[in-house]
Amino acid sequence: MVLNVARAGICGSDVHLRDHLDDFVDAAAAVGAGGVGKGDAGIVFGHEFSGEVVDYGPDTHGRWKPGTLIVAMPMCRHGHMPQFVGTSPAAPG
Repeated sequence: MVLNVARAGICGSDVHLRDHLDDFVDAAAAVGAGGVGKGDAGIVFGHEFSGEVVDYGPDTHGRWKPGTLIVAMPMCRHGHMPQFVGTSPAAPG
């Protein structure tokens, strides 16, 4: 989806993770959740934003009409591993 971003911000989770990211990564790995980078991985935080749907890329589902206002906590696929945007060097915020 192509989105015309109106607002973006750093949430409380980002502020907390800035100081405790390695602890979070270790806890996530302990329960089988991977794909989050350690503190020295160069992560760009920021994953919450709002805006207007503009268009869709090829081979995607056009779920919302252009002009629809949305808020997002996006994920993307990096190979076969899902990545939360703003928590991985593979999916910077």
